[in-house]
Amino acid sequence: MLDGERLKQIRSDYGDTQESLGQKLGNSTSMVQKWEQGTSEPRLETLKQICRMYNVSADFLLGLSRDGASV
Repeated sequence: MLDGERLKQIRSDYGDTQESLGQKLGNSTSMVQKWEQGTSEPRLETLKQICRMYNVSADFLLGLSRDGASV
């Protein structure tokens, strides 16, 4: 399951709002909000896009590692 707090922190670190991230990914602000709250999950392709945009690993966003460095 996506770690919503990590997504929120990374998004904020890059200066993105929920709205701007949603626009970049072709999703709504409410969808990004649901990901961060843990009530919904992004599709695999969307998760890949987030990882590339923010240069983080999927393992980090999924809470499987402490290191956010992308491989």
